Amino acid sequence: MLLDGFEPGRRPLSGEPVVAPVTDVAPPLARFVAPLSDDPVETRAAAEDAVRDAPDERLTARIETLIGDVATTDGRERVEALELLYAAAAENAVPLDVTPLPVLDLLETPGRAGMLAAVIVRELAYDRLDTGDPADVPDRRQRAEHFGLEKARSDVEPSVLDALSADDPHVRAGAARGVFKMAWSRRGLPSITTGDISGPELFEHLMGATDDEDPRVRAYATLAAALVVTHLDDGAVDSALSAVAPAIEDDPVVRDRVEWLLSTWSEDGSAAVVSDLIGAVAGTLGPEWVDRLSGGRRLLDSESVEATLAEFPASGSALEAAPTASLAALVTAAGDSLDAPDGLVERLLDGIEDAPVAVTEALVTVGGPDASHLETAVRRLTALSSEGTVAATEALVEFGTARPNVLATNWDTVVTGLDFEGERAIPSARVVGTMALTDPETVTDTASVAATVLYEALDVSGADRRRERMDMLVALAAADPTAAPPGVDPFVDDTADPDREILAVVAEADPSTAGTALASLLSTVDPTSREYWTLLGVLEECPTAATHVVEQLVTVLVRREGHGNRRDRAAAAVAGAAATDPTTVEPHVGTLVTLLADGRATVRESAAEALGAVGEHDPDALPPAVATLSDGDRGEDWPVAPLAASAPRLLEQAVHNAVAGPYHGSGVGDLLSTVAAYHPDIAADGTTRLVERADAVGPTSSRWDLLEQVAESNPELAALGLEQVVENVVSAVEESHRLARLPAAPLAVLADYYPRRTWALLEQHDPECDPSSLPDRASERRAEETLTAVVSAASPDAPIPESRRSLADEPAEHD
Repeated sequence: MLLDGFEPGRRPLSGEPVVAPVTDVAPPLARFVAPLSDDPVETRAAAEDAVRDAPDERLTARIETLIGDVATTDGRERVEALELLYAAAAENAVPLDVTPLPVLDLLETPGRAGMLAAVIVRELAYDRLDTGDPADVPDRRQRAEHFGLEKARSDVEPSVLDALSADDPHVRAGAARGVFKMAWSRRGLPSITTGDISGPELFEHLMGATDDEDPRVRAYATLAAALVVTHLDDGAVDSALSAVAPAIEDDPVVRDRVEWLLSTWSEDGSAAVVSDLIGAVAGTLGPEWVDRLSGGRRLLDSESVEATLAEFPASGSALEAAPTASLAALVTAAGDSLDAPDGLVERLLDGIEDAPVAVTEALVTVGGPDASHLETAVRRLTALSSEGTVAATEALVEFGTARPNVLATNWDTVVTGLDFEGERAIPSARVVGTMALTDPETVTDTASVAATVLYEALDVSGADRRRERMDMLVALAAADPTAAPPGVDPFVDDTADPDREILAVVAEADPSTAGTALASLLSTVDPTSREYWTLLGVLEECPTAATHVVEQLVTVLVRREGHGNRRDRAAAAVAGAAATDPTTVEPHVGTLVTLLADGRATVRESAAEALGAVGEHDPDALPPAVATLSDGDRGEDWPVAPLAASAPRLLEQAVHNAVAGPYHGSGVGDLLSTVAAYHPDIAADGTTRLVERADAVGPTSSRWDLLEQVAESNPELAALGLEQVVENVVSAVEESHRLARLPAAPLAVLADYYPRRTWALLEQHDPECDPSSLPDRASERRAEETLTAVVSAASPDAPIPESRRSLADEPAEHD
């Protein structure tokens, strides 16, 4: 019977035909010149010869065709044309003095097309960077563009200022970009200009360019001006900021770059100018940017925001039209020291329907603990909650946390706005839970229903959020002892370890609920996150809970989600689930069979344990080839031994996968040694492949570590690659020195077992065998030390340890 799920993708057995995969395509330069050559062009060398031999007129025609493709196509066809142009430009094969306009026009295009256009400009202009005057030569547009794309200049020449006001917008944009890059590279230095151009003169030209009709010019001129002010007097800061505020409301090309500037801003402007800027940020960029730019030395420091809000609503201020959420974010940024004017509070209350949570966060930071506006806010939120507004119910949670006295005073009204079914069930339960944390007697009547909702909602992502909900459940149990579900008892009794994951504790008392929560979380949490690792640990620790999530765990194993150690935990959890309830794993037998050939030792062994448990429960559930796994014999060579006779193909594939991947924890040494006892040909083939792959990847390959594992477990097996290892060590010493110590690690082990044979091979490759000839650098001294140890171990005069004397004294065919 064919092993279910194993056949596809296996490596062919010896004697079967092997179809070599396509590993490379012709390089871009070869594809560029192929139409110009009568002979096949498949290599870079052939392409270089073809370019050199091609007539200029044919090269020109080929370039014009590609330029036409750049101008008239899009998507992959345009990118392909740009790639070929770049390959030609890099080889100086383009017979052009000026970059083609279709390429220049793509410089602002996002993605690969824009990137390729930029590098083409760089390549074509590189040799002419400092020749001529960009203001006076015909290709000034190209040179100005190049000035912006190439490395930052150390000064600003008069020609650059002329370029800022040139007729060609591409020239102006390139010059503005170049000045910005120069200013950025010299931020923090005492000056940014040399020669006859003063800082104020440069600043004046940049400020003039901030009104340019081309958004690219406005964008880079604004950025450059903002950087130049650090070298000028304080009055220049206000001038620069006055250009930033309108830029925020400008074209996306300008706004996107100014957003970056705002994130790095640290200059102090006058209150009036900063106020306008705050209004522009709040009105155009929104609450997210208010939060991002608030606090510390950032643009929206609390003092500036407080001063701006204190004047609300100032006539003509951009804040008057700002979204409610942005205003609320500004109030929160100002902090509790803000003496909010009545007009601002009224504006927030009027807009509470638009942003209930943000407004609540703002209102609870201003005014005294019994401020009347809080009472008004609670009543309005309750009304909105009663109408089905989920955000309003969530805002009541904020009140319960920040101002529980206000919520308690209005509790009878608040309860009427809660709903413990549907989409408002969880926020409603959290309102009750929050109140229970400070005043459990107030929520006695609703504690039970709230506890039921929260207990079923422990699948929330984030350990802190799960902890918050458990704290609420404990508080609700204090309000009504009958409200505590079984998984909450350890927390009520204070017997739960506070450092353990919440769901791990719940799983011990109520594995079904914990399993359901874990199943949900595995579908939503990032597989590469620390939380995912923690959740897999819970399932490994609690096999009863794992029986509820076998399908998700198998998905982790098959898709290889996250890092390898996550797969180890998932595999162990599946094995635990199989031991607890084999029927939950039985539908996945076919997949588990394929995992017997996995590259990781823990995955292979856990899959075998799971299959064994399934087979013990129902022998007919396993394919005949792996049925021996259920015999109950867990000897030293398990699971290799029971598979050796019935499924050698699986063992061969397991060896192949362990050798092919740079897996930590692959147990490749133990695997090859164990397989060698049953199928020496498979083990020998695997060892040979391991040496070949390590050599192909290079001396830094982690496969050298795997070979060291093999050498320590089975030196006879590893000795099959001894000649290749010696050759790699000597070659690495001769060519790159510092890498020699990596392939020398397995050699050091083998030299201890096979001194005579190792010495002979070293003499064959390097008659001197003198590591001290290496250059005296730290990294190479480490190589010298390692290789010296190898030579010492292999020397005919070296003492042979008693435990290894039998191997060392074997006949020549072995040593």
